[in-house]
Amino acid sequence: MAQTEIQLFELNPRTLSQWFSLRQKERGVSVLLQGTGVVPAVAVAVQPLPPAKGGGE
Repeated sequence: MAQTEIQLFELNPRTLSQWFSLRQKERGVSVLLQGTGVVPAVAVAVQPLPPAKGGGE
C-alpha cells in the first residue's frame, strides 16, 4: 500500500455517543420546524445601506 499522511484519532464510546445524540436532536428539531413555516431571522445591518447608484444610462 502507498503511504499516506492521514492521521486517525481514537474515539471513545462516550464521545461518539454524545456526538450522535446531539446530531439526532438537531435533525429532529430541523424536521419538526419544516412544517411550522418558521424561518430563521435574517441578519439586519446596524446601519442602512447607501442608496443605489443609477447605472447604464
